Amino acid sequence: MDHFKEVYTNTEYKVFDERITRPLVVGKIHTEIDLLLQELTVKSYAYLTAWNPRSISLRDEVNFSRNKELVACLEKIPEIQWLPGIAKSYELGGWPAEESFLILGISREIVEQLAFHFEQNAYLFGELHSPVELVFTKL
Repeated sequence: MDHFKEVYTNTEYKVFDERITRPLVVGKIHTEIDLLLQELTVKSYAYLTAWNPRSISLRDEVNFSRNKELVACLEKIPEIQWLPGIAKSYELGGWPAEESFLILGISREIVEQLAFHFEQNAYLFGELHSPVELVFTKL
């Protein structure tokens, strides 16, 4: 997992929303997300994808379908909101950018369950006024 830790830490995690102009950085507080959390009166967030389970590259159409399934799961959780994003690793050369989601108001427990269900090695988790954490899933 050390190799994955380095790669995931150095991945660029972008969010497609005008209120969030900077990518998420592991180990750093993201002040724009903190402002959004306060506006929504929630205290935590996660960054997750359903693409490429266990870091095994799948065809785009399979990944799109997996992310649609993730959205269907998110739609069943009334207390959260999500924004689209994209995660891109520049260390893995030809590894494709992965469509992802910034999920606002989600608990650590629920995102862990989703990450496990979609066989993700890791996800990002953050709380108000705290650094972004890289969390490895117990697969």
